[in-house]
Amino acid sequence: MKKSIIHTLYTLVLLNTLLWSQAAYPRKYLFLDDQWIKDSYQVNRIVIQPAKHPSNPVLVPDKPWEGNDVYVYGTVLYDQGKFRMWYQIYNSRESADPRFRTAVAYAESREGLHWEKPSLGFFKYKGEPTNLVLLSHGTSDLCSPAVIKDTLERDPSRRYKMLYWDSMSKEDLEKHGPNLPLGTDVPGWRAIPGEGFFIAYSPDGIRWTNGGPQPVFTCPCDASSLTMGADGTYWAYFKISVAEDRHFRILGASDSRDFENWGDPKVILKPDWRDKHGTEFYGMSVFDYAGNTIGLIWVYYNAPSDKHVDLQLATRDPEGQWQRAGNREVFLPVGREGEWDAGGIYAASNVLVSPPGHPNEIWLYYGGSSVTHDDSRYREMVIGRATLRLDGFAAMEAKQFKGYFDTKTVVAGGSLLAVNADCAHGWLQVELYDAKTQTLLAKSKPIQGLDATKTFVEWQQGGKVLLKDRQVFIRFRMQKARLFSFWFEE
Repeated sequence: MKKSIIHTLYTLVLLNTLLWSQAAYPRKYLFLDDQWIKDSYQVNRIVIQPAKHPSNPVLVPDKPWEGNDVYVYGTVLYDQGKFRMWYQIYNSRESADPRFRTAVAYAESREGLHWEKPSLGFFKYKGEPTNLVLLSHGTSDLCSPAVIKDTLERDPSRRYKMLYWDSMSKEDLEKHGPNLPLGTDVPGWRAIPGEGFFIAYSPDGIRWTNGGPQPVFTCPCDASSLTMGADGTYWAYFKISVAEDRHFRILGASDSRDFENWGDPKVILKPDWRDKHGTEFYGMSVFDYAGNTIGLIWVYYNAPSDKHVDLQLATRDPEGQWQRAGNREVFLPVGREGEWDAGGIYAASNVLVSPPGHPNEIWLYYGGSSVTHDDSRYREMVIGRATLRLDGFAAMEAKQFKGYFDTKTVVAGGSLLAVNADCAHGWLQVELYDAKTQTLLAKSKPIQGLDATKTFVEWQQGGKVLLKDRQVFIRFRMQKARLFSFWFEE
């Protein structure tokens, strides 16, 4: 019995160590923040802005029930051999049936540019079949429907999951009453009975069933995104306010193990003294990327002379703490004056990594507003797409002069070292050191005249270096080159 208990404890410790190791050392080492950078000389971090597609916008409000606004307050997945989009419509002119004022719509595409809006027939608008899959409850505005496909779910009727902001219908309020305390009114925010985040389930992403008549949690918040961690934990990220004098937007999060019982919302990130006057955080799209957790903050410049929204980067460290990343520079900027996205940019809940036919790219769908946040007179919200190099959120760059940078100690996850680098007009050379003894283990052949998302490092002495599970640090020497990431393979 004692031996069995000891064996169980040992197994738990081993499992704990394994999980910590997986969390502490990502599958790819990126340079959005300083987590893996120890020292540098004439090498700088640069933020790479995604390229907006020349065919933008790729989806516009062209149906009577869509009004003037289609938001990718929503999700785009490659699923069932096609691209699938769940997006929000905002039909401000609708007065006869308030459920159609805001709703969730569905579209699909073969190549991700030309989208079809199938007539599903679940909801008819003035007698016409629509592509709507979920209506609001009619007492407030439905907001930010985010969808995930849960491959770990055992119940096929709950394969697809949706989280969205709304408030209880009048009928449900009379029948069940609100299950959560009413919030406090502050300038810029009016609390509504029965409001909060609701959930819905679907077997196919089209036929949706509400998870219940009441919200699963609430706060002075909305504008959410949804993700699922590698351990099966569901995470919701949203704008929240804790200020007593007005609705001041910062970022909050809540997590759940079963999608129905959620933890109390917690503040995870807020603007500080280094930001421009009036800076608030309108929301954040979050996704796991090769063992890293990355956020795209919807930065709202809420000064009287501004009011536009663009995107900046954030990251979460292995201990679960969020921090600003990418030098606090703009990641995806608004368009020029008069363009379709000149007023604001709001990212989808997720990104698409290596979509079919484009293995070296990341696709980001985003909503663009023609005017700033507070101007609703001429507003039109439409949806566009931007493209980024694989791993290309940020890079370490050396320009005309030779430079180098050292990584912090990492544990080699394999015997092969690979890099994602642009050395088309320069070179990169790698030196590998033992972290404990500081001795040089190997020096690479120069990588030059090459721009590739995956290049295996070749050592001057030839063959492999015994790296597996070894603590090392790396010196990258470079000139006229960019390094986007590095990683280990067997």
